[in-house]
Amino acid sequence: MHFVEWSRTAFRLFGSRISLWCTFNEPTCTTFCGFIVGLHPPGELLSLVTAGHVICNMLRAHTAAYFAIKALPGGEASRARSHARPPPPSSPDRSLIFPPLPPTQTVTAPNRTHA
Repeated sequence: MHFVEWSRTAFRLFGSRISLWCTFNEPTCTTFCGFIVGLHPPGELLSLVTAGHVICNMLRAHTAAYFAIKALPGGEASRARSHARPPPPSSPDRSLIFPPLPPTQTVTAPNRTHA
């Protein structure tokens, strides 16, 4: 995998100056903006299947590079997450986004049948 070898090379060249490596910056944002809403290159609109392949490949590459970097002496790696995530369950702001359900109420997915 080219990305893994590139990651190892970058770590060997610059590892003495960098303490935490970021493999990808906000992979979900990159995928969403590039393949669903068309704001970033390649500017595709509603390419949902392609977006799924892109994010899957990015996460596979991240995982492989993460373990390759962690295997090197002093290697620490992560990915930058998108800032658009729900607050933690203990946060008072969570109820503004996800109102709590009554204890006896459950949510089920709608029954979808295909003809």
